[in-house]
Amino acid sequence: MNKLFGHRGITHTLIFSIVIPLIIAVIAFYGLDGLSQSMMMYFSIGLFVGILSHLILDAMTKSGVPPTTRSVQRD
Repeated sequence: MNKLFGHRGITHTLIFSIVIPLIIAVIAFYGLDGLSQSMMMYFSIGLFVGILSHLILDAMTKSGVPPTTRSVQRD
């Protein structure tokens, strides 16, 4: 994945942290039933929290993440 997107590419965006868990939740809601559905819903919530906390911690580094770094340098 690092070769495809880079370390702090699309996988380090707020959109990614929302879309991927949402896709998993929708698949779980419509594709599974009972205990499996509940487990996947909790998994998607945990995934969202994990990705979001990772983004927050990366934003605190010198390199930052795409929403907190400038893509174009100013003169």
